[in-house]
Amino acid sequence: MVKRKLSKRAIVRILAFIASILLIVLVVILFNKFKIKTYDINDLKNKLVEGYEELSLTDMDHVDVLELYGFEKSEVEDALYLKSLKMDDEGNDITEDINYIIIMNTENYQYYYEIFESHIDSTKMYTEDKKLLKLYDKNAILKKDKNYVYLIISKKSKEIEEFIN
Repeated sequence: MVKRKLSKRAIVRILAFIASILLIVLVVILFNKFKIKTYDINDLKNKLVEGYEELSLTDMDHVDVLELYGFEKSEVEDALYLKSLKMDDEGNDITEDINYIIIMNTENYQYYYEIFESHIDSTKMYTEDKKLLKLYDKNAILKKDKNYVYLIISKKSKEIEEFIN
């Protein structure tokens, strides 16, 4: 077996190559860490309505948002507000299950997170409807990060969360 010695120049080149790879990896890691996530609201709305036809998802109007959460729907323009609504031939609401999907792209995510958290807590504390209590207790998903917050209340909340992410 023949032993070869590496010249100083070869060692410097190898170290420079390793250092450049490590630098590239570091830049990619930092970029992903500080990347601000946002949701494409229009695309997501269409996909959710089509993908979950059995839930009869429709836009919440400003009265729904104001009544449930205490703020105007127009406060956050880049947001999705969906609920289940099923009507019979005479225009009566025959919705069986409650489903709410709210996704907001907002810099004020902490404020809306606290509103939704308060809504969940008060519903769990003050409702006498055991079905509603179970839905909010076991199936409500509330998440936030830099620039977004979302609330999903549905029997399929985990599935919907995977779908949107």
